[in-house]
Amino acid sequence: MPQTNTNRIKIANPPLESELRTYLTADVAVAGTDLPVLATTGFVIYATGNITAFADGGSGTVTVTSAAHGLLEGQSVIISGTTNYNGTFQISSVTTNTFKITDTWVVNDATGTWKRSGDYYLVIGEYDIEKTEMKKVDLSNVATDATGFTVAALTFSHEASDPVTFMRYNQIKVYGAVTTGGGKVLIATIDIDCSKHYTEYTYSGAVYSYFYTTYYNSTDDEESAYSEEIASTSFTRLSCKRIIESGLRKAQTKIDQSPNGELNWSNCLEILEDGVDEIMARKRKWSFLHKVNTGETTTASTAYIDIPTDVAQFEFLIIDGNKLDYISRRKYDTLTQSGSTADTGTPIFYTEKNNKHYLYPTPGAAYDVIQEYYKVPATLSDLSTELNRPFVPILIYYCGSVFAAIRGNDKKSSELYKQYEKNLELQSIEYSGPTQVGDATEIERTAWEDIYEEANLI
Repeated sequence: MPQTNTNRIKIANPPLESELRTYLTADVAVAGTDLPVLATTGFVIYATGNITAFADGGSGTVTVTSAAHGLLEGQSVIISGTTNYNGTFQISSVTTNTFKITDTWVVNDATGTWKRSGDYYLVIGEYDIEKTEMKKVDLSNVATDATGFTVAALTFSHEASDPVTFMRYNQIKVYGAVTTGGGKVLIATIDIDCSKHYTEYTYSGAVYSYFYTTYYNSTDDEESAYSEEIASTSFTRLSCKRIIESGLRKAQTKIDQSPNGELNWSNCLEILEDGVDEIMARKRKWSFLHKVNTGETTTASTAYIDIPTDVAQFEFLIIDGNKLDYISRRKYDTLTQSGSTADTGTPIFYTEKNNKHYLYPTPGAAYDVIQEYYKVPATLSDLSTELNRPFVPILIYYCGSVFAAIRGNDKKSSELYKQYEKNLELQSIEYSGPTQVGDATEIERTAWEDIYEEANLI
């Protein structure tokens, strides 16, 4: 089953245009609908245009000619200044210079104007202020009141001189794609959050790895172009970021946004790495880190094989189906001392030196190799790196303890460190049993001496 990813996407809000702004001239109470402003001039923002011809469009329609009108299929317009076609219409059959309205054809009036008849929105206040809000205003209201807007009931009260700014969009659409540049699927439509400079959306799932956003006017069904592609950050519950965030909560503190802060993301990741190192220093044999490496073979007349690079604790070496016995380097050197003839055959002993496993006798052919060992945990390359699940509760308290100490809260740090040690002990018992603390200390074997004395090898 795919691991659920959590992606927190912050989308910059549409800019507040200063040239499309006015100001309140009086205080407005909660639930108020009338906004007294300096002027509404310029707030008929939706495009207007001149009409140069009308023609019979057939089937009860009239074709309207207006050069480069920029209108979209299904939008509504108010037509005025004509003899026969004044009114509000939903347009269809849109081309660059024409559109159709549903009306009875009479004659080519050859003159007139149109304007958009849809609703638009006003932002009352400035971004990043809690009381700032967005409300819908009917376009037809602008034509009848030069110093005021009628809007949906306000959620907050506002004071005289608060800015009132035109906003073309009131929502944001979030799209997902499986592959980069792939087909876009609508995931969510969310309201723009005017209390911040950005609107935040959290996606939890395993389907999409790439995201796009658009601004959207839900009344007029108008949508902006797609944003640039946003790649998934894949912060799962097992990710470094989630562990660090949990540790910060335990320590009752927050991340430093400044790159020079003591608890910035980079420093926190290093602290998390220190926690993994401390866990592995106390115990290397975790069952979920056990690995069986196959597919390797010995090389005839080559005395060694490479040790895997991810070994934390080596267990067994099996060659040609036989488990080899470990011997010390001194004994291996004795068996292969200078001047003696190198023995070849199927290895029965091995030792470790120079990051390799040396075999005795030297392999006389290509034999299958199986290496069993406990590997090191994954390198914490970035905040999205996932750790093994049993480590997570241990590391949350380890990080919390260090974070609290850095913030000077020694009492909290001590409490969290005790919980860290308790969790480490509990997880050690669960994954290896209460008495297991590693294999018994290896001792040098003597049985091999008897075997090789009989063969006159030593």
